Amino acid sequence: MPLIVIKPRARFFAAVEGNRIVGSYALLRSELNSRQDLSPWFACLYVNPDARGRKIGELLQHHAIQETWEKGYSSLYLCTDLIGYYERNQWVYIGKGYSLNDDETRIYAYHMDKHLGKSETERTR
Repeated sequence: MPLIVIKPRARFFAAVEGNRIVGSYALLRSELNSRQDLSPWFACLYVNPDARGRKIGELLQHHAIQETWEKGYSSLYLCTDLIGYYERNQWVYIGKGYSLNDDETRIYAYHMDKHLGKSETERTR
């Protein structure tokens, strides 16, 4: 299933089947005002209801991880209230954060070097 870039500056991506978008996500510089020290962020994951159960969400996550890795980052972050979904895909809970309206949210990290099996030294060769 090909992925296309909808708006390169905004870094939104979509999974397309035929002429139909079945899922999307964004890569952002910042997601939470309370954690400006963390970047980049995996955000806005969405899979159309009729396309769920086909691992499109996992495909989009893996694409985001690869994009982030290729840009030279060693970690990718996300915030969510979901418990269980991202852990199954190797995301690690790292703490709490607060949204613009001060709602508490969970912060997760995906550490590239650990999960992609390459050290920083190997990566820069």
